[in-house]
Amino acid sequence: MTRRKALAATAAVLAAGSLTTGCGGARPGTDGTITLHLQGTPQDQPLYARLLPDFTARHRGVRVQVSTAATAKPAVPVAGVVAGAGPDVLWGNDPVPYLAQPLLADLTPWIGRGGYDLQAFGANVLAAFRRGGSLFMLPRSLSPQAYAVRLDRLTAAHLQPPAAGTTAAEFSTMWARLSSGGRVGGALDWRPTSSFYLRGWGAHLVDPGNPRRCALGTAAAIACGRWMWDQFWSCGCAQGPFGPNRTARFATGGLAMRLVSAAGIVGFAAAHQPIRWRLTPFPRWPAGPATGALVDFYGMSAATPHPHAAWALLTYITSAGWQQAAIHAARVPPARRSLWGAFATRIAQAAPPLAHQPLSAFSAPVEADVAYPQETFADQAPATAVLTPLWAEMFGPNAKLSVRQGFPLAATRIDAAEAPRT
Repeated sequence: MTRRKALAATAAVLAAGSLTTGCGGARPGTDGTITLHLQGTPQDQPLYARLLPDFTARHRGVRVQVSTAATAKPAVPVAGVVAGAGPDVLWGNDPVPYLAQPLLADLTPWIGRGGYDLQAFGANVLAAFRRGGSLFMLPRSLSPQAYAVRLDRLTAAHLQPPAAGTTAAEFSTMWARLSSGGRVGGALDWRPTSSFYLRGWGAHLVDPGNPRRCALGTAAAIACGRWMWDQFWSCGCAQGPFGPNRTARFATGGLAMRLVSAAGIVGFAAAHQPIRWRLTPFPRWPAGPATGALVDFYGMSAATPHPHAAWALLTYITSAGWQQAAIHAARVPPARRSLWGAFATRIAQAAPPLAHQPLSAFSAPVEADVAYPQETFADQAPATAVLTPLWAEMFGPNAKLSVRQGFPLAATRIDAAEAPRT
């Protein structure tokens, strides 16, 4: 199917199923129309141009004005929403600024009216957009990660490519055999997206019941941290997710394996055509499978003067038809689990070598709902200020603090920093 035909087919799907939400009580302007302001993403620019006219044709009296930013920095939309003059619907890839203060509308009452099926998304994905019992965003895309492993390095070490279900202990043994000794330069940096490691050990960074409490002091979290410490110091050269110049070092064989995301897999395949490599899923951790994932979203301003029309637009641009169009137009990994077969077909068309790769390394975690976005605190900034230096003291070049000491200390300091101010 050509891109034009795919977009035309998608428009038909959207017209048939996703545009059933009426504008209801949207307040018209002086000329009898209302204008919705959509702060979008450059990746969806072709879709805005081709598909939004269908939306406005079916919602008479509604116009959509689109603006996009070159980066995902949320400062401008956040400032606008705070001032009550921001976009009605907006895109972002960092939920923290919006969850830290009530800027976006709680979507729970709207979803409760029916017509929008949250079961299409994984519960762990939606958790990244919740505070308490409220849901503030709908997922646009989900990009899980996997390892790319150089087959020549495996052959030299007399190893077979890891299969799905390989345990963390088996991975550790493989990493040790692949390692050329030493460690990747630089520190093992703390990043919110690294919290998926903890999920695989049955632990959390953030207390699931209270976003102002840190869960790093638990036995499961400390066990995970000690495992990470062992791998970084003894086998860092083989893992390759941390340290500088990962792309160049993988290309020259200095790294046997490195992380790659679903969103970047086509570019990765193009950049490494001469190299024989194989896509490998994350191992099965002690508590079960867990994979890191990046996610972005669309949300609706709590201050929009046109909530019914904004909700109609929000459901339209997060619908199955829209995400299917995004797959064809820009190879965007879908957030909806049912579309991962279509995504695998599309990227194999874009990069024929991927047709021979086990793309289930990406799709299986999404379909099984074990692809975990970052965990965030109620106030992420003070938590990051605590974690960053402590992480360096545990995992940095001049580490002087053990994980057993550092994780409980981090939890104590974060709990104090997150305590509500009176």
